[in-house]
Amino acid sequence: MKKIVIVCSTLLVCCVASYAGKIVINASAPIVISSDAPQVTRYAAKELQLHLKKITGKTHRIVLDSQKVNGFKILVGRSSYTKGKIPEKFSTGTFVIKGNKNNLILAGDDRDWKMNGKYFKFHPQASRKGSIFAVCEFLEKFCGIRWFWPGDSGTVIVKKSQVIFPDKLSITEKPSFLYRTFFLYRPQEKQRREIYTWGIRNRAETTIGNPWCCAHSWAYILKNKYFKKHPEYYSLIKGKREPFPVGKNGRIRAMSRQICTSNPAVEKIFIDHYRKTAKDGSIKSISADDGLGFCECPKCKALDHPELYGPEDGYKGMVLSDRVFTFVNNVARGLAKTNPKSNVGMLSYTVTITPPKTIKKIEPNVVLSMAQISAFYNFPGKIGKKKYNRDRYTEWAKKANQFICREYLGDFHFHGVSHPFTKIIAEDIKYLKTQKKFIGMIWEQDMDYASNHLNYYLALRLLWNSNLTREEILNDYYTKAYGNAAGLMRQYFDLLENDFTSREKRTKHGWGPAAVGDFYKPGTLEQGQKLLAKANKIANSKEIKARIAYNQLGLDYSIKTVRFFRLCQKLNDAGIAIDLYQYEGKGIKLSKQELLKLLKEAAQARKEWRGMLEKYKKSSAICSYKYYMDKRRDKAINNYIKMFSSKVPTIELPLTWKFKLDPKNIGEKDKYYASSFSDSKWADIKTDKVWEKQGYKKYDGYAWYRLKHNVPEKLKGKKIILTLGAVDESCVVYINGKKVGEFTYNEKVNPDSWKQPLLFDVSQYIIPGSANTFVIKVQDVEGAGGLWKKAYLVFESKSCLVYSDTFKDTKTWRVYRKGDGKLKQISTGGIELNLSVDYPKDQVSMTKIVKIDANQQYALSLNLAVKKIPVTRSRRSWMAARVILLDKNKRRIIEIKDYPWTSLRKGQSGQTYKASKVFKTPAKCAYAMITVFFQRQGQYQLNRLSLTQL
Repeated sequence: MKKIVIVCSTLLVCCVASYAGKIVINASAPIVISSDAPQVTRYAAKELQLHLKKITGKTHRIVLDSQKVNGFKILVGRSSYTKGKIPEKFSTGTFVIKGNKNNLILAGDDRDWKMNGKYFKFHPQASRKGSIFAVCEFLEKFCGIRWFWPGDSGTVIVKKSQVIFPDKLSITEKPSFLYRTFFLYRPQEKQRREIYTWGIRNRAETTIGNPWCCAHSWAYILKNKYFKKHPEYYSLIKGKREPFPVGKNGRIRAMSRQICTSNPAVEKIFIDHYRKTAKDGSIKSISADDGLGFCECPKCKALDHPELYGPEDGYKGMVLSDRVFTFVNNVARGLAKTNPKSNVGMLSYTVTITPPKTIKKIEPNVVLSMAQISAFYNFPGKIGKKKYNRDRYTEWAKKANQFICREYLGDFHFHGVSHPFTKIIAEDIKYLKTQKKFIGMIWEQDMDYASNHLNYYLALRLLWNSNLTREEILNDYYTKAYGNAAGLMRQYFDLLENDFTSREKRTKHGWGPAAVGDFYKPGTLEQGQKLLAKANKIANSKEIKARIAYNQLGLDYSIKTVRFFRLCQKLNDAGIAIDLYQYEGKGIKLSKQELLKLLKEAAQARKEWRGMLEKYKKSSAICSYKYYMDKRRDKAINNYIKMFSSKVPTIELPLTWKFKLDPKNIGEKDKYYASSFSDSKWADIKTDKVWEKQGYKKYDGYAWYRLKHNVPEKLKGKKIILTLGAVDESCVVYINGKKVGEFTYNEKVNPDSWKQPLLFDVSQYIIPGSANTFVIKVQDVEGAGGLWKKAYLVFESKSCLVYSDTFKDTKTWRVYRKGDGKLKQISTGGIELNLSVDYPKDQVSMTKIVKIDANQQYALSLNLAVKKIPVTRSRRSWMAARVILLDKNKRRIIEIKDYPWTSLRKGQSGQTYKASKVFKTPAKCAYAMITVFFQRQGQYQLNRLSLTQL
């Protein structure tokens, strides 16, 4: 068989030369595209040009078919030169590679979905990219190129002077699945460019629809624009209809709020929306929003049939598939009347994971996205059971015609830690191929390729060609990527995979903070270190060493992350509330010194972990999206270090309290909080576990905790802080029969507060030298409930209030107004401020000088009610306060850059907030000049300002 050879040459005169049965083409052989080529075709030509230069060192020019081109040509995409040589129309996702002595054709199914990005002028996932795939296939098959992970180190380039392919070459390929893609968590520009470029080269594509064609969407479609006139379009919850939540950026959030699906007007709005936006062959999402918040109106509830389902169905026994798919079917039928070739996509997820029993058929233009987590296949629980998922598909297939698998191959709950499970991935994709109704897979993943590229690479290769085997793909991977170190690298990945996929022996949780510490047995990751060191030692090229170093980066990150979470487990075992959702502590007793040592180890481990996250946060190698800026655990650890390092005493309250359920909420009426109330008939309960794990399964409602405990008399005169390790969800605190304070869980304000410590100043309620009665009333709305982390009394020296103002009289303040800014005195205390527009047109500021001492620590605190603010805004802060420190002559003694500032930037109308700032005073300091600024449009009430010496 003849061979066609592309070579580099300095001869520019001769385009074609022939010898020994081969055709030699020099670097002047052009890459030809159509003058009206789509962006994807132009990109394909550039990809070919780029990689041929990397292989041969020479550049093949790109020319348009409007020019006359003689001699051998490389034809990319459809052009005047390909007429009669390639199909008139390609089937979806297909490409051809054809070659002879006259030309090489690399062409396929091309169609732009245009974008205005800096790097991609076409949508990197949703555009059809057949010619790009033809180019990549040619480069892989005949040039030996591989793209194992994003970036230079993941690219295998075999440099040569000749690129050879067979004469009369003819290849036609089409994908095993039309839908092959992944979902990234808020990628930055560099990450987006690197990862999507890598994905394109490995044939990632949605082909139909877009990556979000089955994503949470109800809030984004209905929005809040109808709420004032038609609140009945929105979910009725506990007798009240509310609009969708709005994020900090002013945008609608598709989270924990739904629509009234039984309302015909809502159906019409959705049908009209899809008719305007749907394209032939596309999929438009009709999926419910994330979380619950479904409508409780009689018409919606009438469509539910809880009697048909068991406790293991749906989400904790709640199945709403019948009502939701009644709505989905109605909208799908309405769309089909005018757009018969368009589809809608719906998630089978949480309350819709179980097929409806009252609906015989799902409309044929509905695509089901089946959520599953194959990484859990060895775990108990339905979503982690392979058989459960296979049976679920079988039942759904009786009703629906099109399916997409929604996976979590690298979800952020894995925290970016290495977790290879290639055997499970390969087995599952092979299974999906046998189910003829599956058109593809989408998975969620972090930007964590140094740790988990093998999962993603294998998945894309199999989704393109499911006839390949895992062994074929991995053999090629090890050989091409690691050369003479291939054997050791195989041992390394096998070591991690075998241990990770048997983690059910060590943890109840498949992923998340409760599980990360148990992903691997002690010593496994260290054994991996040794294998990588051996591989690096024998590696015989700098390219191979660079690839081993890339894996070493992922392993270093995994070791640091796992170490931190193991320390958090130990702290929770000892009753210290460091957020490990669902982790059940072992009740180990440690001394104060042992706890402090453990806390400091955790703080150092977190610092090292955070350091890596910060260093690589813009990289595709390491970026645990959700946690690299998370400061909750840092704050909790530092607070406990401060508490246990303090020279003043810390008392750990007993673990066992008295307990009583209060389903009818009669506790206040019967005075359960009173010191004299007898709780002798109440049950005992521990305060380091939720009540569901102590015999009160599935109880949601009110319950009471009581404890009598002596407080030493020697602590009289101290400030006393009651620290409740964690309360799920809301609570009211009483001490010695008096109400101390309360906390109400608000998902919009702080969705994580149920797993964070709560602090109450109880100084004026505790009586040192006697037995004190502690009473906590807890309300749990859903899920687990109760006091579930240890409680402490922390004793501090009492602070001294230097200045306090409730603004009953503002004459002592110097007030400045600009524009239409208004300030109004309120007779009951506080001042109201109104700004009709933002600074610089409107502004109100107030200044006061307060006498203070040098070399002291102070806290400035302001209490502010936000009465009304617009949803959109130009300025970030509503209110800001500044302190300038002065000497005895009232002259400034600190630099401008060192001024203490505090501000309020987050929140919503109708809420009260506190802003505070702690600062130290230098020598010679005698006064503090305090200025409060209001510069953003809105209506506010400033209730109190205080300055406290700590």
